[in-house]
Amino acid sequence: MIFDKLENCELYYCCNDGFKAGFDFIKKAIAENLEVGKYAIDGDKVRGIVQEYSPKEDSNRFEGHKDFIDIQFIVSGCEFMESADENTCSPTDEYNTEKDVQHFTADSLTAKFECDKNTFAIFFPHDIHKPGIKLKEGVTVKKVVVKVHI
Repeated sequence: MIFDKLENCELYYCCNDGFKAGFDFIKKAIAENLEVGKYAIDGDKVRGIVQEYSPKEDSNRFEGHKDFIDIQFIVSGCEFMESADENTCSPTDEYNTEKDVQHFTADSLTAKFECDKNTFAIFFPHDIHKPGIKLKEGVTVKKVVVKVHI
C-alpha cells in the first residue's frame, strides 16, 4: 500500500506501465471537473471511475482484487481508508472474477489513515482495503478510482 500526495505521483510511474496514464486521468478529472461515471483510459488495461458519495460508518468489511491495482484519489472531502495484508484476513465470500472483487474481514492489525483533498492510496492485490469510512459528519467525497491491470 502506498499513501501520498498528487505532487509526488511521478515517483510511482515505475511500479506499473499503466500508472502514468492513470495519474494523467486523475489530473484531467480535476482540471475538467469530470462528472460521476466510468471512463475508458487505455482499453482494458486502465480505466477510471469518478464517484461522489457520503462516507459510511466503519465496519469490518474489506475488499481485495486479483487482476487490478486500485489508485484511489480524493478530489474533495475527506474519509478514512484502512488496509490489511491478505495473510491477516479471512474471506467472507467467493472471488467474483467478473467484478474482480472478494470481500474479507481483518483478523488482526490494520493501517488506518486520514485521506483528504489531493491525497491518494494505491492498493496492490495483497493490500486488502476498506475505503469510504466516515471521518467527519456531513461530508461529501468526490473521488477518482483508477483500476490498473496487473
